[in-house]
Amino acid sequence: MVLRELFDGPRRFNQLQKSLPWVSGRSLTRVLEKLEGDSLVDRKVDGTRRPKVSYSLSANDPMLREIIDAVCRRGTKKYLEQEARRRHRCT
Repeated sequence: MVLRELFDGPRRFNQLQKSLPWVSGRSLTRVLEKLEGDSLVDRKVDGTRRPKVSYSLSANDPMLREIIDAVCRRGTKKYLEQEARRRHRCT
């Protein structure tokens, strides 16, 4: 989901956190560090006194976008199916 958020351009940490409210700040930090280590995400620091950190995709590869979109669609479908089953059990 983090990669998908970065397809639209660079994002600051708080912007990512707001768009992914179910992900804790600590988890988001770990994911971003891992993606940076895997060379999928670039981290850019501007300024020295109050640094502004932004994250962007290292390469805007169309195939990567297709793969991430497919994974997100699959995840959304599974989530909706589970929610429907859960609601059905509760009624």
